Amino acid sequence: MSVDIPSDLSPQVSQLIAQGVVKNEVEAVTEGLKLLLKRESLRRDVNLALESLRRGEGHTEEEVYDDLFRELDEQIRAQGSD
Repeated sequence: MSVDIPSDLSPQVSQLIAQGVVKNEVEAVTEGLKLLLKRESLRRDVNLALESLRRGEGHTEEEVYDDLFRELDEQIRAQGSD
C-alpha cells in the first residue's frame, strides 16, 4: 500500500523526522494510525460508560476518588519495593 502525505502536513512530518520523533514517513503514518485507533477505543469506552450511567449503574464521586487513591497508594508502595 502506498500513501501520499498531504502537502499541508509534509512540513510537520519532515520536522518530526528531523527532531528524531519518528524515523521516516512510514513510522509517522503508523504512529498516527495507532493514535487514531486508541482514540476510537477510548470513544467506545466513554460511550459504554455513559450508557452505564444512564442506566443508573455509575459510581459516586467518593467511590471513584477512593479507588484512584487506593491505586496510587499501591503504585507508590510497589515503586518503594524496587
